[in-house]
Amino acid sequence: MKKWIDDVFLYGFAYGSQAKIKGKKLLISISTGADENSYKKEGFMQHEMKDYFAGFESTAILCGLDLLKVMYVNGMNSIGKDEATIKQLKEKAITYADSVIEVLKNA
Repeated sequence: MKKWIDDVFLYGFAYGSQAKIKGKKLLISISTGADENSYKKEGFMQHEMKDYFAGFESTAILCGLDLLKVMYVNGMNSIGKDEATIKQLKEKAITYADSVIEVLKNA
């Protein structure tokens, strides 16, 4: 992710007086393997999900992007899970994808 940001978000393209992406719409969508409880101050990650988005939000401001929404889904790790759980994860992924598509349709 960092390399992509370093390669794409360049002066003159992403920001500055000649910026090419100013005014474009941005939707941030992230999935995690860890469950929701891991993303609490007292949880395993010791940060809330919103803490991870500050840099992206600042980049959107710098580049003059229209930040539509920051979206995420937790608990998408299927390693070692049984077939029933994997089926539930697939359904959860489809529901999440549908919600992302809905935001984009309404943008």
